[in-house]
Amino acid sequence: CGAHTNFSEDVAINALKQFEWNLEVACDNYFANPDAFAVKTKAAAGKKASGPVDPAKIDSLFETYRDPDSDVIGSEGGMERFFADLGVDPEELVTLIIAWQFKASVLNEFTRDEWKEGLTYWKCDDIPKLKEKVPAFKALLQEPHNFKEFYNFVFAYGKDTRSKGLDLNMAIELWKLILKDKFHFLDMWIEFLQKNRKHSISKDEWALLLDFANMIDKDMSNYNAEEAWPVLIDEFVEYGRAQLGDK
Repeated sequence: CGAHTNFSEDVAINALKQFEWNLEVACDNYFANPDAFAVKTKAAAGKKASGPVDPAKIDSLFETYRDPDSDVIGSEGGMERFFADLGVDPEELVTLIIAWQFKASVLNEFTRDEWKEGLTYWKCDDIPKLKEKVPAFKALLQEPHNFKEFYNFVFAYGKDTRSKGLDLNMAIELWKLILKDKFHFLDMWIEFLQKNRKHSISKDEWALLLDFANMIDKDMSNYNAEEAWPVLIDEFVEYGRAQLGDK
């Protein structure tokens, strides 16, 4: 992408390093938020950064979607209208990516501070600007480190704040959305859980399932039960091998 831009060699190298020299992903993320990759000079380092966003417009936009009885954008229609204006289906994966980028702490809810910080970081103070960022949001997950960070964020975001674990049905719906085309045994995993699991998913089980999905062979022959896998995954492999043996 360097041939079609005017950024410096230092900026290009900085962007490529952050995305493990993946040119396509680095370009997508650079164009989405070029200031994030700027290499500051000593003279500029002490200066306060100024962004091309209008804080008043960000506040006004928050008021457009804010719930009538609380200072959040949430379940009383505001979040649904926000995604509709953004041209995004509320069931799409990108809604979770936006929540991750806004550092949202409660499912289907943005506080005023989360809204301000998220839009300011992405240099957006209106819906058209944010619409332009949607492809860049999606591109973030092409980098494995970002995907893992996003995946682990979703556990905390999706669970009840009063609970340590993630509700089983919620976990299943989130896995369907996040691990589609990434986990060969996703359908079997869901079937196994629906037959054998009655309570919530722990943080450890959630996190290690991604590692399992990334390493397991299609015949499960490379699974080593002596390694530190959760009991739930040990039991799934027993179930899965029996299923595979019957085919």
